[in-house]
Amino acid sequence: MAKSDLLSYHAGFVQDRNRFLVTAVIDDLADAGEPDSMLLRWDRPGARWTSIDLDWTATLPCALGGTVLVTGPVGRVVVEDSSGVVTQETIDATGDGPPDVGVIRGLRVISSQPYVVGMGRQVYRREGPDDWARFDAGVRQPLDPAAPVAGFNAIDGVNEADLYAVGYTGEIWHRHGGGWRQVLSPTNVIMNDVKVVQRDLVFVCGQKGILFRGSGDAWEMVEHDATDEQLWSMEWYREALYLAGSGALYRFLADGTLEPVNVGLEEVTSFGQLHANDGLLLSVGRKDVCFTEDGHTWQSITL
Repeated sequence: MAKSDLLSYHAGFVQDRNRFLVTAVIDDLADAGEPDSMLLRWDRPGARWTSIDLDWTATLPCALGGTVLVTGPVGRVVVEDSSGVVTQETIDATGDGPPDVGVIRGLRVISSQPYVVGMGRQVYRREGPDDWARFDAGVRQPLDPAAPVAGFNAIDGVNEADLYAVGYTGEIWHRHGGGWRQVLSPTNVIMNDVKVVQRDLVFVCGQKGILFRGSGDAWEMVEHDATDEQLWSMEWYREALYLAGSGALYRFLADGTLEPVNVGLEEVTSFGQLHANDGLLLSVGRKDVCFTEDGHTWQSITL
């Protein structure tokens, strides 16, 4: 799948060390304004790709055991169970959901439960098949055309009682003790991802290469000169924080510095989205997919 001339990739998920999920679009269809997309699944032992073709825009994949979920910006969800049966779900069909409030921008599995976040500070948790419950009391932005732009790009947490959500204008919200509360942010630029390493160690990254760490009400900017490009995604892998920009990968070192990561693959030049699970770190860029099992040697995947 490295350097595809036909497809562009959006995000990936390590289902286990032998199965990867990647969402993609066919470039020609995307250029023509067609919403078609696909879920690609890689079977590592057989080095074999299979796909589910969708006639709508699917962007974010995840897996719960043998069940695969893929969400789209307007709240559509495709679910494939462990027996291969595919069904469709809607996150919120009440008229107060993504089609009316704004697009879904983030998906994360926390304590074995899928959470999605989006514009208007939407937060939903999947309680079961076709059952997405709102989890944004006290944080959801009221529907008002005159309201300033607000929204979440990412969510992470220790469990449902200790969550962080981040997004536009540098906002950080913390859900602790049953309710959401906005905490003071060191910046007002857009934050793209949040990674909770442990209860008292949380990282947030975003535009202009901004990275900061902290927890609760205490945050500090991580000063570095590694990049001023937008940082899109983070993962904690082998006791280190990895960060992805569109054109480079970085690692945050124990001494507080941020260094570029050389994946050793000349053909791989795009990054952007990371996911770690079962001893592997997966990187998905617009035109490249690669992974590592040890943090040193990387392998690209071709389709």
